[in-house]
Amino acid sequence: KVNSAGCTPSIVGVGAPSTTAGKRFLIGAVQVLEQSTGILIYGVHGPATAAFQGGTLCVMPPLQRTPVQSSRSLGSPPCAGIFAYDFNARIRSGIDPTLVFGRQVWAQYWMRDAASPSGTGLTDGLSFAICP
Repeated sequence: KVNSAGCTPSIVGVGAPSTTAGKRFLIGAVQVLEQSTGILIYGVHGPATAAFQGGTLCVMPPLQRTPVQSSRSLGSPPCAGIFAYDFNARIRSGIDPTLVFGRQVWAQYWMRDAASPSGTGLTDGLSFAICP
């Protein structure tokens, strides 16, 4: 979904999702508005292509949500904001018992965009399987 500054935020994954690896699996969003808030939403029930707040919801409900994040400024204006979340830390925490070896996960970022007609923004989607 194109944001109010004319940029299209996209989701990125860096690293490998794992139940045991001590390394990070970062899921991030780039081309985000600076000083915006957002959350990573994800689910384990499949992908979706549902119209949602002027964009497309890529994750089939029920959805899980990570804590609210504030975008950091690292890119180039007008969309210099980024989000980053260590998903391996979430897997290892046990907070979500569905995040186990072999599980397929679909994820997407949702963010505030006050100047957008819906007041929100969305990235595209990311899919991955959790390794041991």
